[in-house]
Amino acid sequence: MKKLSFIAFVLVSSLSFTSCTKQGDTGAAGATGPAGSQGQNLSYYYIPGYILPGGFTGSAAPYQFIDILPTLDSHNSNLVYVSFTIQDPSDPKAIYYSMPATNVFTTGDELYYTFGHDTLAIFYTGASQPGYQINWRADIIPQP
Repeated sequence: MKKLSFIAFVLVSSLSFTSCTKQGDTGAAGATGPAGSQGQNLSYYYIPGYILPGGFTGSAAPYQFIDILPTLDSHNSNLVYVSFTIQDPSDPKAIYYSMPATNVFTTGDELYYTFGHDTLAIFYTGASQPGYQINWRADIIPQP
């Protein structure tokens, strides 16, 4: 009985919504809105890199990898996005994951980064250094 009343409800509802049609002619166009601001081209930097197995420094977690990046501006106001893959980066199907990431190689480990004016530091918190090459990429947009 419930199934039949539900089907009847759906049928009546669909008929009532589809039977509504517009009456009369289309009205005049509304007023023109205010002009938007002029767009701008943004500079964009893509910096690839990799960490070989055993390439982190330190004898205990968090292990650290530091890379020197080009100095981009004097105000240290950059938008930075760092991602990584353990696949071959030339493979078009390589999947990049954003950092920070947890449970990368083992349960409870973490891969994260910090970014300074001209330095990228990547940290790994597993029990030992990962046995895989980590390919990373930094996408940097300097802010005006």
